[in-house]
Amino acid sequence: MSENEAPDTPPAKVVFREKAHRLYVQNQQKIVLLKLARPKLFPVYWTLLGALAVSIALAWSAQIPVTLTGTGLIVESVDETIILSLLPPHSLDQVSTSQEVQLFDERGSEPLLTARVLDVSTEVLSPAEIRERFALDPDLADLVEQPAVVAVAKIDSVRTDTDLDDWIGGRTNARVVVGSKPVLQLVPGVRDLLPEEDS
Repeated sequence: MSENEAPDTPPAKVVFREKAHRLYVQNQQKIVLLKLARPKLFPVYWTLLGALAVSIALAWSAQIPVTLTGTGLIVESVDETIILSLLPPHSLDQVSTSQEVQLFDERGSEPLLTARVLDVSTEVLSPAEIRERFALDPDLADLVEQPAVVAVAKIDSVRTDTDLDDWIGGRTNARVVVGSKPVLQLVPGVRDLLPEEDS
């Protein structure tokens, strides 16, 4: 062997098999995604999301009554006992026939009776006009002190523990149900996002 001739070098020893090496390189190139949640918690999240959706749907569909408050007079006419609801002047365009009237005592927890509106004055009446139009006796006439919209109502039902005779000629608190609105309108911030509904 000549001095300039390089000695034969043995071939490099392959440490990894070619297939294993290729798989290793491929795995290193994959993007590892962070696990944001454990798969076992997914059903819990979906259950909570479903419950929230159902709650919102129920709150949207649930309605609460919109009422006007005033003074209720229980008057005995020739044929029957009627209710005169004296309501604020601004309620003139909101009250109409067939609406429900509820009369309450001072406790106000449950209505003494419910009635149905038969007729509504077409204008705001003065105390003198109310006394004259409905021929109120002196005791009831003294209870009419301010101009009002007058809704005449027929009694539908009386609370079982109420003796109607005890209330004839007296004054109670009256509520007239003039419409309804979604429960969601009671939530601050949410009601500003909802469209106004006509009563």
